[in-house]
Amino acid sequence: MFRSSARLVALAMLATAVSLDGSLQAQSPEPGPSVAPVLQPGARLTGVLVDEPGDGNTWVLAPGYKARFGNDAVEFIPYFGPRAPRNFPVALRLESVRRGDRELDWRRDVAPKHEAMRVD
Repeated sequence: MFRSSARLVALAMLATAVSLDGSLQAQSPEPGPSVAPVLQPGARLTGVLVDEPGDGNTWVLAPGYKARFGNDAVEFIPYFGPRAPRNFPVALRLESVRRGDRELDWRRDVAPKHEAMRVD
């Protein structure tokens, strides 16, 4: 996983699009081309991308899967190829935390955080 945030990746992509396309100008009377998505159709993903859209979720996209880490659940969505009839997500939800016979207090409203290759 890259240390840079998803916003930094988006800014780098925008800078690349601006440098490659001379028609994209601030004073242009017509709207310029839209910024390309992170992956073009048919492109091969070789690393791990992380997005924190600001809604309390952290999304991870990697070769073979994508995952959502939220305060309500963790969802793992494997990639079964373009011929798969639909996604087959697996959701894991924490219902309680126990230590021995005693149930521990825990907060459900804590958003996930990521650093390097770890999401907490």
